[in-house]
Amino acid sequence: MKKNSSNARAADATWQAALKALALRNHSRLELSQKLRSKGHSDRGIRHALVKAKHYRLINDEAYALDIARREADKGRGPLWIKGLLETRGIETGAAQKTLAALGLDAPSAQTEHARGALAKLRRAQAALSPAQAFGRLVRLGHAEEIARQVTALEEDSP
Repeated sequence: MKKNSSNARAADATWQAALKALALRNHSRLELSQKLRSKGHSDRGIRHALVKAKHYRLINDEAYALDIARREADKGRGPLWIKGLLETRGIETGAAQKTLAALGLDAPSAQTEHARGALAKLRRAQAALSPAQAFGRLVRLGHAEEIARQVTALEEDSP
């Protein structure tokens, strides 16, 4: 009887820790699991908390991925950066690709348009950026080299 009571208290403590973490910000399943594990909660308690959180719709990796991707895209980050960030946060590659598609960043033409927008933001912040510097910045922001090259070449060609 004591063991069941102890297990129930531990599971409840894990659930309370999960609720506290989720009250501060959204987490992916992986992030929440890692956070709870780092605080010393048992694997069994973590699994129980994750199931409960999903049941109450407190965790939704797809919505979480879309929120992150939108925020990063608004900062001028490219699809490569966004996909990598999502994967480090526990979003599977296929789901990350679907998220990019939902934002319209899966087609090369859309990626080019997005890179142009990022370049415009860079220019507003630093007008004296050379085409080579602009290319480097776009690539570091996660835009494909081919697209960054195309966008900065177009800029060189315009009057």
